Amino acid sequence: MLKHFYEFLKKNKCMVVTLIFRATISEEYKIRLDKITDKLLESNPNEYFPFAFTYLGQSYQKKKLLFDKLKKNMHH
Repeated sequence: MLKHFYEFLKKNKCMVVTLIFRATISEEYKIRLDKITDKLLESNPNEYFPFAFTYLGQSYQKKKLLFDKLKKNMHH
C-alpha cells in the first residue's frame, strides 16, 4: 500500500500532504519510509510537490529537512 500511495503522491502537483504514522509500525516499514525520505530530499522540487511525514524513531535532521522543503514549496 505504501508504494501505491507514494506513486500517487509523486503525481501530486498541488495538494499539501503531511502524514503521522503510529508508534507501532514495524522496523521494516520504518526502513521503507526512510528510503522514501531520502528520495524526497534528493528530488528536484519541479518533479512533484513534496510531502512530509513523521514516525517514532525518524532521524530528527531528516524530518526537519523534509518539513523545511515542504514549507519552502508551499510558498511558491
